[in-house]
Amino acid sequence: DWVKAEAANTINATTRANARRTMELLIVSDPAQLAKVRERIAANKKNIDEALVTLDKLVYLPEGKQLLAELKTARGQYVTSFGKVGQLVDAGDREGASRLMIAETLPALDALQGPIDKLTALQKRVVTDSSAELQASIARSRLVLVLMGSLSLVLGVGFAWWVTRSITAPMAEAVAIARRVAAGDLDLQVAARTRDECGQLL
Repeated sequence: DWVKAEAANTINATTRANARRTMELLIVSDPAQLAKVRERIAANKKNIDEALVTLDKLVYLPEGKQLLAELKTARGQYVTSFGKVGQLVDAGDREGASRLMIAETLPALDALQGPIDKLTALQKRVVTDSSAELQASIARSRLVLVLMGSLSLVLGVGFAWWVTRSITAPMAEAVAIARRVAAGDLDLQVAARTRDECGQLL
């Protein structure tokens, strides 16, 4: 989910950068600077294309697929209009390029920004929801571990008590028998209840 959120953010930031670069086409008159602006725009387009490929592979929610389709449509309209502006700039018709920019390209850019913002918000929501699910899973796991630890502690204490009693009870009986014998009572009947060392002692 982080990869999708990052791709959506890349599209958002890079589209905004290209909007600025598009305006530079109308301002810059030096051919070398124009070439640099076009290189930056091309690099940004490549980054957007890569981010779209990533989203195509990873977006699975119907809402996300719909927003991605809207984004692609709006982007196609923006790129087409932008291409026309570039052609007018190349032809030396800056006034025509400026009119087209205001009438068509900038509104297309605004239309493109809508699906980008919605897709970015969706990916943020998906990441937040995934994080909440992960936190809930961690809390459940922690509870299970505490319960298992408590049960293990209770069982361990019970087993320790049983082992201790299995040793101390016969020893206490052997001590009581030894005292009676020491007191002169030799008529005792001693029956061993276990076959372990304590039973053999009795």
